Amino acid sequence: WLTNERILIYLRASKGNIEHATKRLRDTLKWRCTYRPHAITPEDMREEGSTGKQYVNGFDMGGRPVIYMYSHRENTKSAQGQLRWVVFTMEQAIRSMAEGVTKATMVIDVSQYSMSQAVPLSTAREFLRILESHYPERLHMALVLSPPAYFVMFYRIVAPFIDSVTKAKIAFVDVSGNKGKPLLPAGAPKSDSTWVDIRHYIAPDQLQSDAGGEWSFKFQQDAYW
Repeated sequence: WLTNERILIYLRASKGNIEHATKRLRDTLKWRCTYRPHAITPEDMREEGSTGKQYVNGFDMGGRPVIYMYSHRENTKSAQGQLRWVVFTMEQAIRSMAEGVTKATMVIDVSQYSMSQAVPLSTAREFLRILESHYPERLHMALVLSPPAYFVMFYRIVAPFIDSVTKAKIAFVDVSGNKGKPLLPAGAPKSDSTWVDIRHYIAPDQLQSDAGGEWSFKFQQDAYW
């Protein structure tokens, strides 16, 4: 696992500080020895993956794998199971990377987001900690589809816990193409996130139709497995 490429990834994430990069690598190696992300199998994750709430599908314009996430398809209550599913998906994305590709693009559909679907803040923080600590420099962009007002408010709660470099890679997308801001409740603070055209990142024939593309893809677990 500890290739020259991964060492360089941790050096970049540590801004060239060898001592800091070494500590981060040691921490990740210890985590991998106990968490064993490489040993999680599809059978282990069959229930978590049954609704298609998160999966790897297609590539962006830079040849990076695309991870689709759907909050409204959440089907379990176990925080640990949900975190293992995120880790499993990240491992699958990394395995699908061609030579020279080190990052993935996330497409996060929150168009049907509601407060009842919001993950506990503790789970969201642990999710961010795992990605930032053990999968550094792996995110190219996180493209958030048609966020309603409730999601924007939740994002602002979580945002202080997000690394500034990661935060700069998060952008909102209006799938309708209007690129309008979400309607916020009176008195709510405005979001400072960037709005982008998702087709500048993923070609229409590689982008699922529910994300504004031309690919009429429908998740079917047995076929995907």
